[in-house]
Amino acid sequence: EASVASWIEVEAGGPATHGIEARDVGTTVEVQDLFAHTPARRKFLRAPAAEQIELVATLERAYLARPSVALELEVDGRPSVSYPATDRWEEAAAAVLGSSFRAQSFRLDRDLPGGGRWTAVLGRPVLAAPSSRRLFLAVNGRPIQSRPLNAAVRAAFEGLMPRSRFPIGLLHLDLPGDRIDVNVHPTKREVRIAQERDLDDRLRREIRATLLMAPAPSTLVDRGVAARPTSPLRPFPTAPTSEGPTGTLPPLRAPTPTLVGPPSPRPLAPFPGSGRLELRGPLRALYWLAESPRGLLLIDQHAASERLIFESIRRSLTAARQRLVDPVTLELSGRQQAALETHETTVAASGFEIDRFGPRRVRLRAVPIWAGQRAEAKWLLRLLDELADGGRPTVPDDPRDRIVATVACHSAVRAGDSIEAAALVRIWSDLRALEAAPTTCPHGRPIAFEIPFSRIDRWFLRSGP
Repeated sequence: EASVASWIEVEAGGPATHGIEARDVGTTVEVQDLFAHTPARRKFLRAPAAEQIELVATLERAYLARPSVALELEVDGRPSVSYPATDRWEEAAAAVLGSSFRAQSFRLDRDLPGGGRWTAVLGRPVLAAPSSRRLFLAVNGRPIQSRPLNAAVRAAFEGLMPRSRFPIGLLHLDLPGDRIDVNVHPTKREVRIAQERDLDDRLRREIRATLLMAPAPSTLVDRGVAARPTSPLRPFPTAPTSEGPTGTLPPLRAPTPTLVGPPSPRPLAPFPGSGRLELRGPLRALYWLAESPRGLLLIDQHAASERLIFESIRRSLTAARQRLVDPVTLELSGRQQAALETHETTVAASGFEIDRFGPRRVRLRAVPIWAGQRAEAKWLLRLLDELADGGRPTVPDDPRDRIVATVACHSAVRAGDSIEAAALVRIWSDLRALEAAPTTCPHGRPIAFEIPFSRIDRWFLRSGP
């Protein structure tokens, strides 16, 4: 409402200067050479690409806490990301999390006993993210961090998405001033909420009830693996040993509770299963149980299948790319756009050919192709998400290997798929035939765990066979 604008400038921690000038409605914050006089701090800054992505993340948190205020970010004089003002939480969430979020999300608005209200706009399990950074929390228009609130939302999704994934969306609390304490953290990022356990339980129940109302997606995907009962069990085809075949195990009875739980099995160091293996059967359509001369093996069917496909594609990997007859237009989130700007060379090296097409939009003209399998457009978005997160330490560093790992993950037998014993026999035999037999999937999860018979004997207080 003022007829003129005010400005204030602080240089190197000196006294502030200020004045008035004409400008449009709004506020501009400009930062230059922030650590010019503190080189020790500048030395420990991350790479410019990582710092820019963190700037975008800060802007996202501020915007989703108060989306009625439009925000824009310029880096080196060039527009980076912008978020329009809106009074609709769904529009704000889609502006940050991408257009696909709008079609796969739901909103909840609930009043709280004793005053207050909470609003949640959450993506369905199919949009689950590899980290918790895509769940935005705010209280009374202020972005916050809260492990209890994060845990409550994630608990609502339990059993509906893999344990390694996290829900995405926003949760905003409007609470009376006497229910929150904002002075528990120097930066005000953490708050203490009165009766927080009751609030967490309410959030978990309401969100889960809404999720369970939607039809559950099928866990069986046609990947050439039959969803049929398993065939009669057969031994793995490996080199014969002097030991004879193992007898059939009797049905297992539920064990009685013990006072001291058995120690956790150790991850395999060498590739497991030297000698003869007897396949015993599937467990929960997730794992397979096998017996070797040394002990019991638990095999993760998805991790084993994923690693085999990864190695197969990588061996025949070329730099070939296929141009699309109809280029695909993709809408990027703010973090994805920042990741593209700072990792453009990496993305190009992965085999994607991209043209800028308006604000936060790109046109995909070509995709990489390996072993006759063409990458999908959505894999570009997943690559940008990983680059924005700085890359998970378990993900291959080479950009082509990253994409191959994504291809393998989405082409492999899934957890929950019913497969025949013969299919797992082939996967296991092919893995053992590799020159350097791998022990993990491309993302670092173990393929199998071994439980030595000596340890099992100790569990049952046996001194020997």
